[in-house]
Amino acid sequence: MPKIPRVMSTQHPDNVRLPFFAESPDMSGQDEIKEAYYAFSHLGCEEQMWDCEGKEVDAFVVRKLLTRYEHFFKEKKLGQDVFITLRVPNPTVEKAEAKVLIETLEEIPRSFDSARLFYNEDIPPIFEVILPMTTTSKCLNRIYYYYKDFIAGKQNQPFYPGDITIAEWVGEFKPETIQVIPLFEDREHILECDQILREYLKDKKVPYQRVFLARSDPAMNYGMVSAVLCNKIALQRLRRLSRELDIEIYPILGVGSAPFRGNLKPGNEDRVLFEYPDVQTYTAQSAFKYDYPVDLTIKAVEKLRTSPRRRGWEVDEKRCISIIDKVSAEYRRQVEALAPLINQVAGYVPGRRMRKLHVGLFGYSRSIGKVTLPRAISFCAACYSIGLPPEILGLNALDRDDLAYLKEAYIYFADDLGDGLSYLKEFQIKPWQEKIVSVYRGPGGKGSAFRSAFEAAKRLKVKACIVVDADLRSITSDWVKYLLEPILEKDYQYVSPVYTRYKYDGTITNNVVYNLTRALYGLRIRQPIGGDFAFAGELAAYYMEQDVWDTDVARYGIDIWMTTNAITSNFKICQSNLGVKVHDAKDPAESIGPMFRQVVHTLCVLMEQHETEWKAVRGSRSVPLFGVQESVEPEPIHIDLGRLVTEYKAGFRQFKGLYRDIFCAECFEELKRCASRAKTKFVLPVKTWVMVLYETAATFHRWTHNRAQLVNLVTPLYLGRVASFINETRKMTSSQTEELVEEQAQVFEDHKDYLIQVWDEKKEGP
Repeated sequence: MPKIPRVMSTQHPDNVRLPFFAESPDMSGQDEIKEAYYAFSHLGCEEQMWDCEGKEVDAFVVRKLLTRYEHFFKEKKLGQDVFITLRVPNPTVEKAEAKVLIETLEEIPRSFDSARLFYNEDIPPIFEVILPMTTTSKCLNRIYYYYKDFIAGKQNQPFYPGDITIAEWVGEFKPETIQVIPLFEDREHILECDQILREYLKDKKVPYQRVFLARSDPAMNYGMVSAVLCNKIALQRLRRLSRELDIEIYPILGVGSAPFRGNLKPGNEDRVLFEYPDVQTYTAQSAFKYDYPVDLTIKAVEKLRTSPRRRGWEVDEKRCISIIDKVSAEYRRQVEALAPLINQVAGYVPGRRMRKLHVGLFGYSRSIGKVTLPRAISFCAACYSIGLPPEILGLNALDRDDLAYLKEAYIYFADDLGDGLSYLKEFQIKPWQEKIVSVYRGPGGKGSAFRSAFEAAKRLKVKACIVVDADLRSITSDWVKYLLEPILEKDYQYVSPVYTRYKYDGTITNNVVYNLTRALYGLRIRQPIGGDFAFAGELAAYYMEQDVWDTDVARYGIDIWMTTNAITSNFKICQSNLGVKVHDAKDPAESIGPMFRQVVHTLCVLMEQHETEWKAVRGSRSVPLFGVQESVEPEPIHIDLGRLVTEYKAGFRQFKGLYRDIFCAECFEELKRCASRAKTKFVLPVKTWVMVLYETAATFHRWTHNRAQLVNLVTPLYLGRVASFINETRKMTSSQTEELVEEQAQVFEDHKDYLIQVWDEKKEGP
């Protein structure tokens, strides 16, 4: 029996980004030959579906792969290690393309001949075909027997009585039989898949049988919940059939990356594996392959490929069908009302693949009731684009008991729904949650808004609370899990975030806040001003009791204030890795100056308040870390290096007299040397930067007036340090840069005695 693949690359056109090898926005022909090789050789997929039903694919795929990528396919044998599986038209439904089936089946023996010449042995490179829209066993038998009797079987026929056979004339036709994989796409036949398969297999001796269950089209036709439950029932019935016939049945699940279409995307593979443990083959569609960082995609394929197939979940079929009936009816009613708008928006969704079916004169449409709809990918994209996640359609038909059982049968229902709700334009909230709107009073600013949240948490006596930044574009339902679990399950009281960020994102954290927090208070909290935190109810109550709400903390500085108070008051602290942070990142040269002034001002105030605590600390220790384990390279952001250096030099010219008074001679002379350096050679040494910050803090401590002006005049030096950081890390990845940040933080620790010295020695200034 051949190896049964775990990951099937497909040509579903659901991607936003084009692959690097694409020669046109609508992939076809040679692009798809390259894609098959890329899926095998780089991503690690074991199977490529070759869609002869719906796209302009190359009939010479086997020959071109073997001749163009000889080095790879000599090592990875086509038909033994990696596989091409044809998706063919269904003549019962697609009359206009019926003869494409004949042409496609005729190509199978020709591909065998190409592979035999290449390998010098008989390895069928293609021996399976997928039949879409399967409705009866007759459909499958027609494909099976047509190939067996009229393509491979004709080789034994003479041209006329007494003449040679066709095989003697043109050679053997191999393989002599093929496997036909039924693709079930509608509710009726998904639920009847076991009966159809039983009839098909009754007169055949096969070692195994593959079955393809659709996920996107059932969702579009009956709603997301209905599609999932239909598949769960089908998988359960196929397990029973496998035991009954004593034949291994290997399900394929056609999952896309959108939540509505299956939610299989890099980083989410664990959930899909757990939701459908008895599926043998998962589809890696185009968005999965091209819309995510390639290293994350490769890891996801590896996880799918190496994870063992497990026993499937048992479901109550009667209850599932009851839920399917309710959701389907309500979903249909809602979609019929939305259809004109969806169809209008879907017209603007890019095609991404050259299609020969489903459009124009020879196409067919998806129909729901009295309306027609676009294909599932365009339908889904249109719904998300107008801010209406299709995941929610039809759910209002369910009562509390239905929802309670649904969450048992559909394990990641809440997570998938939450992912879909990220497209909701108004408020991202789940159907069973209560929405409370409150108004806060007091000084305008983030701190005042937090005070409102603290007060609500205190009054409601909550166990835990989460706050997140408003400009996030990467938040997922997993963030809620990673932030809350340490409090709810491990009794931590404050959870600080850890992110994977581009090396020039978070320059204030990397060059100021992490270093000072670590050196002052002895904890290696990587993102003390990350903006996304979780805290226990008792910590929220503690924050409420502090007498800071009429100070600058109410306007800015709340993040570092929260972190510092959690440390100095001995609350139990941990960190949670949330993965990549994507937000409205800012160029330091453009807009980070005001934030730097606010943060440094708050840090210095906190140093005064907690002088006794930080003076007693030496060294630092790590903080427990939970959450995401993988690390990926985030997307870059633009930095104007020239402007950073220009701002530094202008600031030095303007304030050099004050710099001479504030900083020691060694520090000032190095700042002076920096002012003469070209932008690409600009380096402000770490030791000098440590001295700048420590002496600034000491000066702030001694000055009773003009503290804001002090921080203002140090701002150009910060911009210079950012420029230096860029020059030092230009050829580094973000992970390599992280190592440099850690080395820099150690320098801050090593010179803490200098901080205490200047803190105690500085004389009162203006």
